[in-house]
Amino acid sequence: MNFKPEGYVRIGTWRNTSGLSNNQDENVRWIERDDVCFIGGGRAAPSGFGRRLSGFHLKVGIVQESPIAMLKENCTAKKSSPSCWYGWNPDIVKRLAADLNFTYEFVEQAESKYGAFDEKTKTWTGLVKELYQGEIDLTTVLSINTIRAQYISFTTPIYEDQASIAVGVKSSSLSANMFFFLKPFETSVWISIIVLIIIISVLMTFLSRLSPLVNHENRAPTNKPCSDCTLQNGMKPKLVEVKASNHAPTDDSSGDQACLTLNNSAWLIGTGFVMQSTDTLPTAPSGRFLLFIWWFFVMILTSMYTANLTAHLTLDQKNAAINSLEDLLTQKEYSWGLGKDRSLETMMHSHENKDYRNIAEKAEKINNLEEAMERLKIGGFAFIDDNSVLEVYLQGYCEAAIVKTGKFANHWAFGLQMNSPYEAFINSMLLQYREEGWLTDTFNDWYSGDTKASCSSSLGSETTFGPLVLSGLYVILLGGIVLSCLTVLVELVYVAYQNSIQTGDSLLSSLKLVLRSSVLNFKDSMCGVRIQPDSYHDNYHVSCKCSRPDSLPHMHNNSNFGVET
Repeated sequence: MNFKPEGYVRIGTWRNTSGLSNNQDENVRWIERDDVCFIGGGRAAPSGFGRRLSGFHLKVGIVQESPIAMLKENCTAKKSSPSCWYGWNPDIVKRLAADLNFTYEFVEQAESKYGAFDEKTKTWTGLVKELYQGEIDLTTVLSINTIRAQYISFTTPIYEDQASIAVGVKSSSLSANMFFFLKPFETSVWISIIVLIIIISVLMTFLSRLSPLVNHENRAPTNKPCSDCTLQNGMKPKLVEVKASNHAPTDDSSGDQACLTLNNSAWLIGTGFVMQSTDTLPTAPSGRFLLFIWWFFVMILTSMYTANLTAHLTLDQKNAAINSLEDLLTQKEYSWGLGKDRSLETMMHSHENKDYRNIAEKAEKINNLEEAMERLKIGGFAFIDDNSVLEVYLQGYCEAAIVKTGKFANHWAFGLQMNSPYEAFINSMLLQYREEGWLTDTFNDWYSGDTKASCSSSLGSETTFGPLVLSGLYVILLGGIVLSCLTVLVELVYVAYQNSIQTGDSLLSSLKLVLRSSVLNFKDSMCGVRIQPDSYHDNYHVSCKCSRPDSLPHMHNNSNFGVET
């Protein structure tokens, strides 16, 4: 067939075995004819299938829509010149022209419409009309649907998209909830946090008093009979008292530890939630480990709270009761619209689901995307269109949200005239671009936009964290409590071992003495009594001292060590 402006003219027969012949007889070879020009401009019969469109000039229909195709401002060339256009589709057409060796010009659609079919008049609008009437050879991307495919042809699809809903901001509901800051956690979680503060505070105090590695240098003195010392060799018990000093302790850590009462422990544990600490900190490994686990628990908990509160504030600000297309019919807060003469409108009108047909019938017909964006900014409006289109237009605009529906899969492809001779050439190149990954890269380059200007614009279901979600944190905290209790036992054994080496006593007897001393220290600390350690070493294992009956009281002038009786 010879392709001419007036149509196709049969010139001969092609066979794979013999090539081109003038008639049905394959033995008669092709003779060059002046009135026949093959693709590429040659007169000689091709030896194989053509791969280029040399010498052809194509008219490409185009509609301005960012980032598919955009017209440069102040372009000095003709409006139809390829140099005046830029965007995703102009880039693809430019490479097709370079690879297939054809020239082209752009023909802008006067009404900026892709094309819709009027059932009453049985006519088309937009690019589809111009393509069907032969005014153009190729179009920028169109959505493939059944009605269009009856009148025009399509290349292989170059992108697949789905319908989404852009929801404009309505009045915030935060003003109606004065305790909005409690929403990230369920009530049971808040109760558990208060209970944990009490438990950890008590445990911190208990460990600091029970640990034998804690220095108790600054407890207040009192007179208390030393009744627990066993008389040995005629010796009588004596109590070493410590008078209160008017001076600050020279060892900050020991002074802090002596002040680690239940009140101070509760303050230390509570301030962790506001990322603050106090001057009163535990010095024993067991207390420090428990505080470390608690701070880790608080860090994760506050991070989850902050993130979830942000999500709640965002969702409340959007205030959208729309999570699907069907929700449009059951709510009364938002009106909605569809792009006029766009493929999605046609697909919804012809869908077998009556809900979707009902949505299309009740939708306002929006002339262009700029009008849709203006309606979204006003608020109380939802716009239905392809997800990629909405993401581009809403990028950097945080007063609207996108609800992905997962419905109406939409394939985008270039439009061609029915039985177009260019289809095979263009499809071959598009398949090559897809395999190379170039089509995907080009799409991402134009549709990724400015990430710095992006903001959270997706809606989802609100989530309030409950105990089940936080169960992992509770397990970690429980494990830390158990390990802290085991650590204080290790401390007791360690001190008993050191004492057994110095005194020559057995480890078991030293352990009993250390444990007894720690328990007495814990009990005495509640009323301010301190049991002085034995004088021959620094470990706390003796609850009192014994002296002979004939020993006389000895007064010490040192205000830090008081008197012996």
